[in-house]
Amino acid sequence: MDKNQYLIDIIEKQNINELKSFVKENSDFQLNFTTDNGSNLLHFSANKLSENTLSIIQILLEKGLDPMAVNENFVTPLEIAQQHSNVPAMTIMKHYINKRMQEAKNYS
Repeated sequence: MDKNQYLIDIIEKQNINELKSFVKENSDFQLNFTTDNGSNLLHFSANKLSENTLSIIQILLEKGLDPMAVNENFVTPLEIAQQHSNVPAMTIMKHYINKRMQEAKNYS
């Protein structure tokens, strides 16, 4: 199994310990890859709701994944979270987006 699929499986299972271990052991690996349909790991995590949801999404955001990235269906991870009523995922992604927007305004 390649590393991309391995990461997707980790996200699907909401295994925070495995994700942290992978990130630590593969610090040079880019987590912001996209699948054939344009989805990133946030797309896979946005519909999941477990005790690890916030931690997983936080790691992905810190690694540079974009909650507003669109896949081939023009759907963002934030929209997936909204469709699944995943309030924790929506909250953290909206906070991240607002923070980035505020930082951009301060640079202008």
